[in-house]
Amino acid sequence: MQNTESELSNINVQDLGFNSNMESTSPLLQIPNRRLPSYIKPLHCSMDGEDVDYLWRTGAFSIPEDPLLNELLRSYTTFVHPSLPVVDLNDFLRMINHNEGEPISLILIQVIMFTASAFVDASYLYAAGFPSRKAAQKALYRRAKVCNQPSSSEIATT
Repeated sequence: MQNTESELSNINVQDLGFNSNMESTSPLLQIPNRRLPSYIKPLHCSMDGEDVDYLWRTGAFSIPEDPLLNELLRSYTTFVHPSLPVVDLNDFLRMINHNEGEPISLILIQVIMFTASAFVDASYLYAAGFPSRKAAQKALYRRAKVCNQPSSSEIATT
């Protein structure tokens, strides 16, 4: 548990962007002018451009800014993970903090943020622009749900 607490106190989300060492022949989709955190598993190039645009428009690729993201991760590790340990917490936090290990699927991070939203201090939700906890939960739920739609099957793998 001490590793988890030290990892949580040092959460520092990496600059947004695709992994810069991906070659142009990579089967991973690189989307100009659109960025995902480097700890998110890149999209596979077989994903249709219209599907990618739809996912961007619906917010499926939206990851909160550091203050809210950090609080969501703290809430997840404190309130959700002890009862529903769906990830190896040390590996998960190491990937987010240090970009070390296996990238995280987009649907997994969206589901973790949604489940944690029930426990995060509401002041972080308000500061991020949500008018209420219910509005934040609805938005986070929608993002996770969109990632799990049939047209999104390329991002729904963990």
